[in-house]
Amino acid sequence: MNVKELEIEKQKIQDRINRIQEACSHPEDCVTYKAGSNTGNYDPSCDSYWRDYECSLCDKRWHESR
Repeated sequence: MNVKELEIEKQKIQDRINRIQEACSHPEDCVTYKAGSNTGNYDPSCDSYWRDYECSLCDKRWHESR
């Protein structure tokens, strides 16, 4: 098997993972999050807040700005 064939297999596996994660309902008891912020800027309008989420059921990780 060469690198190109491995890359094709890798993409197929990633596509399967993506479908599983998209189908997951991310039940509340399976999702954890960590809040983050970037505050104290010279211009307070540049301050930002976000949450990094992780679903233990499907291993999806995502980021939401607030």
